[in-house]
Amino acid sequence: MRTLLNLKFDLRQTFVNICLLILLFYPYTRMSFGELIPFKFFLITCTVSLLVVVLLISYKNFKMDMADINVLFMLIIMYLWNNWDFKYGVYYSLFGHAIWFVFYIFASKNPRWIKIAVKFSIFVGLFYSFWTILTWLNSDVYFNFVLPIVDRMSVYSLANQYNQGYMAGLTSHYSTNGLYLSMGVCFTLGYYFFEDKKLNKVSLKGWVILLIQLFSIFLTGKRGPIIFIILAFFVTYSICNSDAPITKYVKVFLIAFAGVIAFIILSYFIPPLMNFIVRFEEQISNNDISSSRFDLWRDAWNGFVNKPLLGNGWYWYKYNNFKNSTIYHPHNVYIQWLCEVGIVGSIALFTFNISMYIKAFKMLKMSTFGKIVTDNREKKLLAISVLYQTFFICMNFTGTAFCELQSICPYILCCAFTQLLWKKYVHGKNNLNRG
Repeated sequence: MRTLLNLKFDLRQTFVNICLLILLFYPYTRMSFGELIPFKFFLITCTVSLLVVVLLISYKNFKMDMADINVLFMLIIMYLWNNWDFKYGVYYSLFGHAIWFVFYIFASKNPRWIKIAVKFSIFVGLFYSFWTILTWLNSDVYFNFVLPIVDRMSVYSLANQYNQGYMAGLTSHYSTNGLYLSMGVCFTLGYYFFEDKKLNKVSLKGWVILLIQLFSIFLTGKRGPIIFIILAFFVTYSICNSDAPITKYVKVFLIAFAGVIAFIILSYFIPPLMNFIVRFEEQISNNDISSSRFDLWRDAWNGFVNKPLLGNGWYWYKYNNFKNSTIYHPHNVYIQWLCEVGIVGSIALFTFNISMYIKAFKMLKMSTFGKIVTDNREKKLLAISVLYQTFFICMNFTGTAFCELQSICPYILCCAFTQLLWKKYVHGKNNLNRG
């Protein structure tokens, strides 16, 4: 019998893997070297690959569930709810979201895609870690090779970012780099560190991959991703050890203490690791701890108050914010939803996010207490899902995670295998090994 992460080789599986890699290549190269490739290429290859994947992983007795209907409502809202991009002749901005939401509907019925998706996501995190560390070590590589590639994609001065110590790596902004690295950290933690409760049983390979990615994300100086990854780890760790509440808190304290000590010692020899703390200090000295986010939130909230029920239309904020600049989003996805599609339109969006998180959280806890018997690979998937969904939900409070392909793609992957396991264990549908 096949399990979710252990699928034997066959021709159909090979085609699924190839097409999935093509699909993943698009979101995992946004605001990086993928921007050098014409959009029409991605439009054709991703559409064809999606169709092939759908045909190869779909069951003949395919049936939609409530989560699928919710996703369809989300697509309708994004495309037809007075879309301001369409008013200005911009029709491609939601292409990536459409691809991955449609992918979710079919992928949540069959596990053939999971193994390659998880491993490739970890590889992508390592790939951007490599370029982050390399450009930090060698400024010539950055200014002579990387900068000419990514500078055309950025409205910011990447040279200034680099000179300030904020490493964007092979991306057009250190925020984008932070998203890629955060995904890598979350998937690596879930895959290598939550199969067993004892950290001393984690393989050397797992430790090396994690430490490289953690080192890289600290070099970006991004505060949100660093804080939310730490929070996501402790949430997931607490769930996985909830059957031992006393030792759990002792372990959490010891891990936190050891982590802080190690960070302080390491940052003494490598000062750039302190960049995210330096950013806090800079913002506090400028009396702007939110980096102007409070103003953006207030602006979007006023838009919501003016039209609370139906909102102003999808991507309204992009064309009507008070700065009237390159700020496309208010850096709080939840306020943006209320502002643009109102209370009515936001219901489907909030429902999907909350329900998927509850399902992953509940199943991981049930697995810990033995109420459902998952194998080690399925336990990894649940850990990855809780880790990344926690990170994603938090990033939506202070960033634009839902709007960025770099983060919506791994989020959809997590939601898809969460729904797969939910049907298998909670609904008792044990047909996941078919196909």
